[in-house]
Amino acid sequence: MTGDYSYMLLRSILALGLVIVLMIGALYVFRRLTSMKGAAAGSLPISVISRAFMGQKSSIAIVDVAGEMLVLGISPGAINLLLRLDDPEVIKGLKEMPRRGQLGLGRLLGGAVAETLRTKVSRTNGEGGV
Repeated sequence: MTGDYSYMLLRSILALGLVIVLMIGALYVFRRLTSMKGAAAGSLPISVISRAFMGQKSSIAIVDVAGEMLVLGISPGAINLLLRLDDPEVIKGLKEMPRRGQLGLGRLLGGAVAETLRTKVSRTNGEGGV
């Protein structure tokens, strides 16, 4: 009788060990597959320099796309190009700016970017735009 119980205990421990090994293997495969997606996304030459929320679901972001600085309006239904920054001084300032969380877009817009935005908007308004 004691042999039957020890056999059943050994069999249960081996079954539990097999389940644990399978779970670890599944976790390993899952992490490999998800890290491939992350690596592909991370290799894109895109980074968000700064972002300011204008409302619950809308924001303005300054984005570096392959060395080109873009000011984007972001809402749930669309992403619109507001401005393409081409002033070398402004671009240099943006690239040297501390990354997210250290310097907000509101502070940044008080400087050269705000002046560039004003210039672009006044040109658009002068040409019969909004």
